[in-house]
Formats: sequence, structure tokens, C-alpha cells
Amino acid sequence: MKTQLNFKSVFCGLLIGVLATLAIGAGVATNETGRFQAVIGSNIGLLVDTQTGKVWTKCWPTTAELKTDADFSEPKLPVPKPAEAK
Repeated sequence: MKTQLNFKSVFCGLLIGVLATLAIGAGVATNETGRFQAVIGSNIGLLVDTQTGKVWTKCWPTTAELKTDADFSEPKLPVPKPAEAK
């Protein structure tokens, strides 16, 4: 069985694939990778913001003398709002 390739279609498909790859990679870069570090022990957890130095703690019931921060489960960065539909 002989298959004919339409080189114009192959070229267009390849070009679209390359452009799509470039468009995906051209998004806005942030330096947020590695910003938060988590440390978990047998009955305590710490979340450290390495840019600001803020530390949140979480203690499990076996550690009565330690306290959990009230905002431990809250988002640590502002969540962007979706664009409003026009």
C-alpha cells in the first residue's frame, strides 16, 4: 500500500505544533517555585515562606502545649480572580 503525503499539510501541521509549543512556553514566568517549604514531624507541621520568613504551625492533638496558627489552612498567596465575562 502506497501512501502519498501532502507536504503542504505536513508543513502546516508541523508549523502549528511548533507555534503552539512556543505559545505555551511564553506564559508569564514567576519566581514562586520553591517559595514554600514544609516540615512535618510526628505531631507538628511547619510551613515556611522563604521570601518573607513567615512561619505557620500546625499541631496535632498529642501536643497540647503547642498551638496551631488560626490561618494555617488559609491560602498563603492571593488567588487571582478570573477575568469577568463581557
